[in-house]
Amino acid sequence: MIRNVRLPGESEGGWATTVSEAGSYIGTYPSPDLYSFDPATGEVKRLHTPSAPTAASSGR
Repeated sequence: MIRNVRLPGESEGGWATTVSEAGSYIGTYPSPDLYSFDPATGEVKRLHTPSAPTAASSGR
């Protein structure tokens, strides 16, 4: 399957995708967002935007 889908937000493009029975998932750059895409409906959803790392989470 080849399909172009415009993702909302400030990302320049997808850097990784995976496909499952539930749909497709796309990670973006330089803004690290995670999206889901349902090829049956064409629906795109932003699932997660990670927050900036903190000293506690980065082990510093």
